[in-house]
Amino acid sequence: MAAVDRIEVGEQILRGTRDGRRRELIEATIGVVGFHGLAGATLARVASEAGLSAGIVNHHFDTKESLLTETLRHLADEFSDALTVAMTETRGDPVAGLHAIIDLTFDPLLSQPDRVAVWFAFHSESRWRDSYTTLCGERDKVYFDAIEGLFEALIEDKNKAHVLARAFAGLLDTYWQDLLFIGDTLDREKAKLDCQTFLAAVLPATATATLPSAAPARTARSVLPFPVTGDGYELLPDDPEGPPHTLPAWIYTSDEFFELEKQEIFMKEWHIVCHVNEIPNVGDYSTFELLGQRVFVVRGASGGIGGFHNVCRHRAHALVTGQSGTCPKKGITCPYHGWVYGLDGKLEVVSAPHSFNEFEHLDFGLPPVETEVHMGFVYVRFGGDGPSVAERFAPYAEEMAKYRFEELIPMEEEHTFNETGADWKNVWDNYLEGYHFAMGHPGLYGLTGQRYDIEAAPDERVARLGHSLRDKPATSWSGRMYQKILQPQAHLPEEMQTNWSYFFMYPLLSFDVYPEVMGTFQVIPISPGRSQLRYRNYRLPEQNSRRDNAARWLNWRINAQVQSEDDTLVDSVQHGLTSDSYIAGILSEKEVIVHNFQNWVRRSIPAARLAHAPEKGSLGRINKELARK
Repeated sequence: MAAVDRIEVGEQILRGTRDGRRRELIEATIGVVGFHGLAGATLARVASEAGLSAGIVNHHFDTKESLLTETLRHLADEFSDALTVAMTETRGDPVAGLHAIIDLTFDPLLSQPDRVAVWFAFHSESRWRDSYTTLCGERDKVYFDAIEGLFEALIEDKNKAHVLARAFAGLLDTYWQDLLFIGDTLDREKAKLDCQTFLAAVLPATATATLPSAAPARTARSVLPFPVTGDGYELLPDDPEGPPHTLPAWIYTSDEFFELEKQEIFMKEWHIVCHVNEIPNVGDYSTFELLGQRVFVVRGASGGIGGFHNVCRHRAHALVTGQSGTCPKKGITCPYHGWVYGLDGKLEVVSAPHSFNEFEHLDFGLPPVETEVHMGFVYVRFGGDGPSVAERFAPYAEEMAKYRFEELIPMEEEHTFNETGADWKNVWDNYLEGYHFAMGHPGLYGLTGQRYDIEAAPDERVARLGHSLRDKPATSWSGRMYQKILQPQAHLPEEMQTNWSYFFMYPLLSFDVYPEVMGTFQVIPISPGRSQLRYRNYRLPEQNSRRDNAARWLNWRINAQVQSEDDTLVDSVQHGLTSDSYIAGILSEKEVIVHNFQNWVRRSIPAARLAHAPEKGSLGRINKELARK
């Protein structure tokens, strides 16, 4: 089994190390202080927020005072480091520097409401004011001096520069107070615009500034430093010491690349069709279609499950229709000309046989597709010879087993299909990280908080994402009611009672697993830049109480909002990928699964390393050349 990459939202936390554990406890303390205040921040509450024992907290921090002091120190260092980077990147340009400070003030990480609450708690409580002055007094002076220095570089009158710097700093501070009281409902973009409007009013020269104005102008082709030249084509940099690059933009819209994906990915990988409890009786079937390939799985006479191409061998008509159904007792009957196949796929009856020349019926049976049943779900694969589904999910099999997948029963509704104007890779790029939660999903963020576990098993090409519900009330009505109604599930251990977990298998499947319901989520490619989102929900037989039903309704209400927000995000990205200004981006440590996912695409299709689309008709040849290398 491959080593598992593990990381959390925020800066990297390496679990199992002393520094990593201390950082976990500091992050938990930020959440506790944000909700309970300094007086209510007990070691027991911190331990609970971190999901650890009180003994571990005491092992790393002798007293509550030392833990709180280190928490403030961490926030101070975090902001100071960000300020240093911002001032360095603007290269001494005062206009760019002022705009950078605005961006810094509303940075989604630095201005999280819990973090803001900690700053104000230390600043306002008399008992901790000396600690604040000791740890942050000099840093506050550096911050204000930086702002004042930028104004002095633009205004000869130093007294006027000082007054305007104080007004500017005060304006920024009022928005942090808004974050303290109204949280993530603050429109950060509107707040940034207000601050920029203030600058334009007092310093008209700043009105036309665009960041980073002091940096040399970049052309689209210079966005990627030092592209590596291959045999007449450019490859994206592959520097293990540098930030990982995203996939290039052109492969999200290319017809030729999509054809390679069809051949090298979709037709070689496993795809989920249904749960065994959806086809419980002999003759029950469920269908699946992918890029023109129609298949169905059917419960055979002996109780086993087989899969076949859903194409009559006579004239190619579909043998079974709809998402699911039951074959008549006589077998699988083609509705076009009445040819009949057994549940094992053998051709048994040809209507009007005298009208045909003699032929061997065995040669005209239904072509089978490779089928596997794992944890109660039925999968098919059109080709390829890689590992089984069981081998793929092995890194997370123990955790998945606790949810009793084999016993799940389908909810009343059939599959839900939604079409989106986004490429399948774009959809998964968004799904596989929590970096965008604070900005993109304020309601979900208010329910689950900043902590988001993400792991990738590179060799098995699977990943796990997850978060737990906050102890404090969520910011939305649906979230608060969900927290209140959700009841303990007897089949889950204590530490999993409030987990929301997601198990992804490359390329097109994820299980969205909640205490009271489980859903399958597939992204079905249609064409470059177009996909179909496919959902199906399941529950355990005993999960049918009024509270379970209410919890599921609230869950779906919350996630409907999340999906709507994601639709907006990926739609904007899809449009941005067609811009001449964008070749590829870079990934942060918070996007480790995205990095792994994109590496799996590169492993499947080496041409995904090309910085630019090659000459039409040459992609297949180049891909083979890169594969040989």
